[in-house]
Amino acid sequence: MQGYYYVNKYEADKEYPIIYRTQDSTEIEKEMLFDVNKMAEGHSYFSIDGFAVSPDNDIIAYFANTTGADVAMLYFKKISTDEILADSLEQASSVVWEQNNTLYYTKQASRTLRTFQVWKHTLFTPQREDVLIYQEDDPEFQVGVGKSLDKNYIFIGSYSSTSSEVRFKKTEEPDDAFRIIHPREPKHKYGISVFENKFYIVSDKNAPDGKVLITSPEAYQLKHWTEIIPHQAGIMIEDFKPLKNYYAIVETENAAERIKIIDLATQKSHYIKFPEEVYSCWILSADDPARDPNLLRVGYSSFTTPTTIYDYDITSKKLTVVKKEHLLGFYTNKIYKSERIFATAKDGKQIPISL
Repeated sequence: MQGYYYVNKYEADKEYPIIYRTQDSTEIEKEMLFDVNKMAEGHSYFSIDGFAVSPDNDIIAYFANTTGADVAMLYFKKISTDEILADSLEQASSVVWEQNNTLYYTKQASRTLRTFQVWKHTLFTPQREDVLIYQEDDPEFQVGVGKSLDKNYIFIGSYSSTSSEVRFKKTEEPDDAFRIIHPREPKHKYGISVFENKFYIVSDKNAPDGKVLITSPEAYQLKHWTEIIPHQAGIMIEDFKPLKNYYAIVETENAAERIKIIDLATQKSHYIKFPEEVYSCWILSADDPARDPNLLRVGYSSFTTPTTIYDYDITSKKLTVVKKEHLLGFYTNKIYKSERIFATAKDGKQIPISL
């Protein structure tokens, strides 16, 4: 995240983590952000439910939850001085920075806790002076706000269980510049990622398991979308990441996850070979332009292996452990075994079962 790795560290006999950041994945030089053990003193419940760092890497906006409910206060801390700033926001549920002193956040409805509004806040100004950017009036939809990895675009998404609608603007554009990429319609969900000034769209329009399309920010309308990865029945696209020389895709087939790599030069593909049969995997964001473009950072966990972060060398097809979660107390995966079996249903279908 903006040149830093953010790490939770648990110490023996401590209930809460210490959160710190480092510019080196070896964690030799690290900067402590929060000792959650100290922050939790005097509270029967305490957690930090996410955070976001300003573009200059000096102010961290963080959600402090003292109730255990889906409600948290948003506070601000200046990292260079270790100072909690005299500013806070109520009923906020997600946040993304625009500039070093302005940010967008989603707000929850008081009774239902549905995220239904996007507001803009300027640091050190009262929350009552914040500007309402968007309100979602359909009770079946919630809203989210995000920023592209290249920091050039702000997105506002409205989502239901079967439909979505995404608005966007360039970061430096005024707030009234948000435009709809494609209006919501029944049974059509889509999401946007940005790479090298192209919009990549994962859509389920006439493709229940998903397909990938591409367009430019200038020609963002549906009629300009060009399919680059077609729909495959029975193979669900869970996540998609465009890279300089490759596409990386998290797929699910028969309830099993896997990561597919497509070489853009040859159009040949392969799957990352993980050490176990039954596992979960995911692609981690790699927004550092200095990173080797042939390295993909991925996450992995299984019934018998704690969360492990790997660097995958796409050329050599080799996995290198970057970090592995260490569980407190006694644990060894040598005494456990996991496997996937299939049971035959009455209609003859094969039902996957993970043991």
